[in-house]
Amino acid sequence: MIYKEIYNSVQLQEEFKNYDRDYYSPAAYDAMFDYLEQVGDYCLDVIGLCCSFTEYNEDELINDYGTDFRTWISDRLYIDEYIEENGLDIDKMSVEDFDDVYTILYEKYEDEWRENVLGDIGMDYNIIELDNGDYLVIE
Repeated sequence: MIYKEIYNSVQLQEEFKNYDRDYYSPAAYDAMFDYLEQVGDYCLDVIGLCCSFTEYNEDELINDYGTDFRTWISDRLYIDEYIEENGLDIDKMSVEDFDDVYTILYEKYEDEWRENVLGDIGMDYNIIELDNGDYLVIE
């Protein structure tokens, strides 16, 4: 068997390029290299790594793994509180009225929702937050 040592993330990226699989940012290659170094001796399998590592920006991560805002806001009863506090009659509200309420609540609770959803995802999956603000999910 022939072995080739890889000493840094740039060399790791070159191996991915050789397989026409250069899908990741430099920050993701850095995190992947650090992760694989912790594993110890590893026989490089670029295709296998592509199946195990996926890079997401925050919106993509939440869309693929998280709870959508309408479900999250409904689960926390914020929508019921808003309707009650504003004297709205739920039986007389149209779809457009509900859309308006969700828009108002999204503006108010978006940061809390994102923080909660990202925390929940992090409990269920092995995720590395990258230096560029993206996330590397390891499955």
